[in-house]
Amino acid sequence: MEVASAKQVLSWREEYDLKLRKDRSYTLIYQSLGPEFTPLISQTTDGAEAWRILKKHFEPTTRARVIQLLDEFFNTRFETGEALRLFLCRVKQGAERLRKVGHQLQPLYQGYQMIRSLPAEYQSIVQTIYRWTDAEFQPDKIESELLLEENRLRLSRKDLDTVSSIAFSNEMQRKEAGNYYKQDEKLKTKSSKVRRFKNKTSNVKNKQIGPCYFCKSYGHLIANCKHEPALSSPKTNESSNTEFKVKRAFSELESNLIETFSDSHEANSSDFGQNTSWVFDTAATAHFCSNKSLYYSFEPVRNMQMTLAVGEKESPVEGKGIIHFLVKDKDGKFSDIILKDVLYNPNLRRNLLSGGKLERLGINFVGSKGKIHVYDKNWNELFYALRKNDLYFLKPSKYITMSKVRNESVNLSANQVEKVNTSDLWHERYCHINNDYILNTSKNNSVKGLPKLFGLTEDCISCKLAKSRRVSFKSMGQIRSKRPLELLHMDLCGPLPILSQGGNRYLFTIVDDFSRKVTVFPIGNKSDAFQTFIRFQKRAERFLNRKVISVRTDGGLEFCNQEFEKFLEKLGIRHEKTNPYSPEMNGVAERFNLTALDGVKALLKSSSMSQKFWAEALLCFTYAWNRVCHKNKGTPFELYSGRKPSVSHLKKFGCVACVGVPKQTRKKLDMRAKLGIMCGYAQTTKGYRILLFEDQRVIETINVRFDETKRGVELVPDSKGSRFTLFKDFPEDGDIFSLADIDLINRSESPRVVESTSKPIVEMREITSLEQNVIPCKSIDWVRKAVPRSDGSRIDIYYGIEETNVRLRSFNDVMGYCLRNKIQRDKNLFNFSGKNTESGKVTDLLNLNKANLLEVIIPRTYKEAIKVPEASKWEDAMNRELKVMHERNVWELVKPPKDAKTLGNRWLYTLKRNEQNEIVTYKTRLVAQGFNQIKGESYDEVFSPVVNFSIIRLLFTVFVCLFKWLNVQIDINNAYLYANLDEVIYMSQSEGFIVEADKVCRLKRAIYGLHQSGRQWFLEMDNVLKKLNFLKHEWCNCVYMYKNKLILLLYVDDIILFAKNRKDLELGIDLLKRHFELKVLGKTKKLLGIEFVKVDGKLFIHQNSYIDKICNLYSKFKFPISSLPIPKGQVLSKLDSPCTKQEVEEMSNLPYKKFARIFGFYCWKN
Repeated sequence: MEVASAKQVLSWREEYDLKLRKDRSYTLIYQSLGPEFTPLISQTTDGAEAWRILKKHFEPTTRARVIQLLDEFFNTRFETGEALRLFLCRVKQGAERLRKVGHQLQPLYQGYQMIRSLPAEYQSIVQTIYRWTDAEFQPDKIESELLLEENRLRLSRKDLDTVSSIAFSNEMQRKEAGNYYKQDEKLKTKSSKVRRFKNKTSNVKNKQIGPCYFCKSYGHLIANCKHEPALSSPKTNESSNTEFKVKRAFSELESNLIETFSDSHEANSSDFGQNTSWVFDTAATAHFCSNKSLYYSFEPVRNMQMTLAVGEKESPVEGKGIIHFLVKDKDGKFSDIILKDVLYNPNLRRNLLSGGKLERLGINFVGSKGKIHVYDKNWNELFYALRKNDLYFLKPSKYITMSKVRNESVNLSANQVEKVNTSDLWHERYCHINNDYILNTSKNNSVKGLPKLFGLTEDCISCKLAKSRRVSFKSMGQIRSKRPLELLHMDLCGPLPILSQGGNRYLFTIVDDFSRKVTVFPIGNKSDAFQTFIRFQKRAERFLNRKVISVRTDGGLEFCNQEFEKFLEKLGIRHEKTNPYSPEMNGVAERFNLTALDGVKALLKSSSMSQKFWAEALLCFTYAWNRVCHKNKGTPFELYSGRKPSVSHLKKFGCVACVGVPKQTRKKLDMRAKLGIMCGYAQTTKGYRILLFEDQRVIETINVRFDETKRGVELVPDSKGSRFTLFKDFPEDGDIFSLADIDLINRSESPRVVESTSKPIVEMREITSLEQNVIPCKSIDWVRKAVPRSDGSRIDIYYGIEETNVRLRSFNDVMGYCLRNKIQRDKNLFNFSGKNTESGKVTDLLNLNKANLLEVIIPRTYKEAIKVPEASKWEDAMNRELKVMHERNVWELVKPPKDAKTLGNRWLYTLKRNEQNEIVTYKTRLVAQGFNQIKGESYDEVFSPVVNFSIIRLLFTVFVCLFKWLNVQIDINNAYLYANLDEVIYMSQSEGFIVEADKVCRLKRAIYGLHQSGRQWFLEMDNVLKKLNFLKHEWCNCVYMYKNKLILLLYVDDIILFAKNRKDLELGIDLLKRHFELKVLGKTKKLLGIEFVKVDGKLFIHQNSYIDKICNLYSKFKFPISSLPIPKGQVLSKLDSPCTKQEVEEMSNLPYKKFARIFGFYCWKN
């Protein structure tokens, strides 16, 4: 029993140990992986299984893996300065990796890779190896031969260095004997000791590192040489605690740059123009400067000597410090160079830049073609030194010295007398943003109007009080998005303890991940976040012409609700949510909220404004935040919009502002300006948001001057600003992008009122409202008279009042008469068009023509077409369209292939009218939904030329008016259906005319709606005309000539023929009828909306029908008739724009933008 119990205990312990080892193995593997690879093994807890998964993932034996390893193997190159043994090891490792994936490299390829990229000094052994036989050409033998050759070359270099050292020593001894013959015995004894010491160290065993440039021994470098006095630590004299001596060794070349102490003269250090260039010297052990005026900071040094290697002459070092200069590169950008611990010796002839000291800092430099290029750790070029007289010189573009920093100040504005420190001022203009960001923006030249700033102050009391922090947050990580709107970080902060002036308690933040551009919205309730996001999303997508891909929010109910989720799902926007109680996952937005609130507190503290202005301070801070560099070289504004912003217009928040009052709104004795407080930048216009003292409102204006030395609240009777009435924090339809970034100082505009509960400024608008005692226009017995002229050229229209002598010949006359006699104006009662030849009472004419004025409803869909009163006419038109398509074999019905893309279609309906605007034809088109086509698959080129209208007008002028040629207009029926398709396109059957439900239409011809239809029709027409011997004009599109008899103009499917006589005209029509079904319309009467009228042998072109149509369209708005778009002498200002919400809604119902396009079309055709 005891033995069985022991076995059971032992078995339990073994099982426990095995489980523990398995858990340890899995834990070790899991902890060794990065976070991006841990999901690979998250489904298992077994160490062996995890190892198998990782091996399968990272060691594939596919053909792609073999090709990748082969490419890496044959791209292995010998790098300059690399040990040969390491290079050969890399080649063998590449071959071993290929063997592991099942691809055994032949020895020929391994050996070839070992010798193919060796430097020129190995060419002799390489040529010998190439002569070996196949049996001898083995990688192991090649490796041993190359290593032997490397040892031989190393010994050869050592012998050359020894010979050069002896020759150099003999030359130096001759110079010493000639120049310093009378030196004391002490120096001779010292020199002999050094020479004896060198002889002792010359027998050191050769090692791979070296040789040392001081003792000429291998195994160490000069930086680690124990016998180099120049690099040893400064030793303090035991007899004096204050006296110390540092010796610096110089080469012979350096000694030529130095004036000896005995022969030197006092250097003129005050002259900035002397000794401003630098010699780049890799042998110098420290930076040396001989011009004291170049130092940015300087401290004197006592009892420090520098010793020359030649003659060991000593020269004093009088101080050390920092030198700061700028070097301009070939792109016009400046590199900021700061040299620390630069020793000052006025006896030097040149300033020395130590290459060794730069190299210890990680600086790289490469010499080629007479230049030494200096790079930083990331191999970004900083500057280059140019060779001259075997020395490499560097000439800085500008030095930053203490005298310049102390004397630098900026005159902020014309009315500002006191000068303020530039750095402190820009710190406040930038709304107390982190100084490092502002310095980075200035250094990178990321914005316009920002001067070069150096050493921003850290003594801002407002920042210390507002931004005091116990610990700093961790980094937010790298930016992973590749373009704007790919990821948006959103967060809602609040409720804040105090209502803003606009009645808001929450701060809604949206941060673009790529650019880090921030958009903030002060909102009143959490439920407003959804509608606010919709407004932002629409404007951002329209502005950037991109779609929002994903958004990241916390788990707040303002984002995680059914309405918000359905909206995102409908638009295909991915919603990323953070884990509960993990705000760090939404760190971008959370961090900005913290930074923004710190900035708001700093702004309110520095300006002494009330806390209820937090929303204004927030918008101002965000405006500045988007125009300062953070971690990138570009600002968020530039990365988002692609344009570099200007900051020359930035002003201190809360400073005094003097707002100009427009002359239209002030009286003779009123002041020209009013005092206010600068509280932000305009959201809907170009200018500033100014809080006015007297008017108790906020306006947006550009006509303003600032005094940044004074705070605005100091001039207000109530310093906390509590007497100001409520106004909105930002306009509802404000431009959240603020892309109008121009010079705001040199313009003069009238102020614009944002909102105010007090009395508004008097508006300079034309008063159109009538008094109460006006007479209704319809109560007057108006009479219309149409009087044709005797020559028949036109018909004159007059309006009058029955039983009076009133005779009005235009709309202006009617409106003037109504205004003088207090009659209500109604332009719908008057028609001065000569096309209407009827005369009589206006009321009778209106009743008579009431039926003719009814518009035919044009259906938009097939379902509407079969329900309108004219359904039978629309159905006949659709049948005619389908009949033509069947006759021309436009498609064939087939079963849709698998994975084939099928286009949809729809019916379009329109009316054809003649020049009298009468309905001629009910016309329909079956149009393919070409917006679903993909370029490169179902279409390529789409350009189709047409004749320019100026050419049409020119040919009518020359050939019709001058040469009296005949013309005829021809329309080709269903022109597109003649064109063949090169691509295979499938389309669904038309609605209401489905034959076989399981089949689709395979298009053979180009129908309307396809991207390539216009081009295919033009190619077809051009080919037919060439077959008919029409010659295309070389310089004009779509102009063809036929044997000097005919001229043909082509505008899509409209054709105009010009001919000398009727016979030639009929010939041209017959030629075209051979290939197309034509509709000969006779002489050109209406083309492209232009009407052609011939009166007394003269040709007139006009757009009367088009103008009448537009007038009828806009008649419901009841605008006053005027011969000019604006009354003479009227002065408009921003006060004339809508201010109240009701006026804005009324203005949104006026299609003035559409009218501007219509008017532009009219002007272009005339």
